[in-house]
Amino acid sequence: VVHFLMNAAALLYLGKRLEVFARWPHLALVFLFSTCIGGEASARFLSTPSVGASGGLMGWLGFLLVFETLHKELVPRRARRRLAAGVALTALIGLIGYRYIDNAAHAGGLIAGMVYGVIVFPPSSSPHRPRSTVTDLVAGATGMVVLGMAALFAISRIMGG
Repeated sequence: VVHFLMNAAALLYLGKRLEVFARWPHLALVFLFSTCIGGEASARFLSTPSVGASGGLMGWLGFLLVFETLHKELVPRRARRRLAAGVALTALIGLIGYRYIDNAAHAGGLIAGMVYGVIVFPPSSSPHRPRSTVTDLVAGATGMVVLGMAALFAISRIMGG
């Protein structure tokens, strides 16, 4: 229950923050990319890999760390420090609970989000958030559809269908 509530809180906080700075198309794309890379890291580095949203959430955190560092004019330093503290706290919890926490998925998702941020949003000194392009909108909508289909598939499997 605690893990679920922590993920729900992260989903709301990080998702809203990412949408404000990078706009909605990247919300789905970063999550999807980071979840896939986090899952791959889990499968490669753990004898009993797991599945879940944590890789995607860590991807959002990694993306925001990079984005807000590369676009300093948009975000106060204090806010960036809070994100870094979130990474440190997650790492500490991961060290303490390493038997129960999929640190490989967390690390894979975090790195994937950081890579996405560096590639898609190069450094800028502009005080304005980046504009969405048609490509962003199409890719974001596609990402949302893929996430929706994955959720429906997971629900049908859980329900025994």
